[in-house]
Amino acid sequence: MKKLIIKPLLIYTLGFLASFNLRADRIQITNIEGFNSIHFSKLGFPFLNLTYDNAIAQKPKVGFLRFGISFLKVENLRVKFDVRNADADMMLGKWNDLLEKKALKFATIEPLSLTIIKVGNEIIKIKSKSAKLNEMGELRMWDGVTFEKTSSKYLYSNLRLVYSNKEEAFLLSNGNELVQKIEISSDK
Repeated sequence: MKKLIIKPLLIYTLGFLASFNLRADRIQITNIEGFNSIHFSKLGFPFLNLTYDNAIAQKPKVGFLRFGISFLKVENLRVKFDVRNADADMMLGKWNDLLEKKALKFATIEPLSLTIIKVGNEIIKIKSKSAKLNEMGELRMWDGVTFEKTSSKYLYSNLRLVYSNKEEAFLLSNGNELVQKIEISSDK
């Protein structure tokens, strides 16, 4: 008797979902609230966790004029990057994929919280009220950036994070001053 009830219920549910034409390729970043994404290494360890509260597409207005292109605003982005479990090739591939997204060149992040766990379990925390990923591959952070490492806490007006092919590492800098070098192991 239970099989007879479950089968029509399953068919009805699938038909109901199909009637709304729910397809994965139609899901956009602005359609998701409370997004959480975890990326795993080849060995199955989590190395990247991205979370945000909301993403809003805005068309800014100057006076009575409204811009024709939308700007993406990501609210409360939290990134946790565990270098101990990261695969350098995979991470660089994801970074390059991110840079190819043209919409992100106009995206702003307010606020940003970045936690990096380095080899040796050293934890780095960076918090910024505003951030932006530019077309040159830099994550620029400004408006009161705090940098915490072990028991030290520093305040900067701005910081930038960029991947250096020459150093084979992410470099965190304030202008021309190198603040931190973050190496990614390539053996995972």
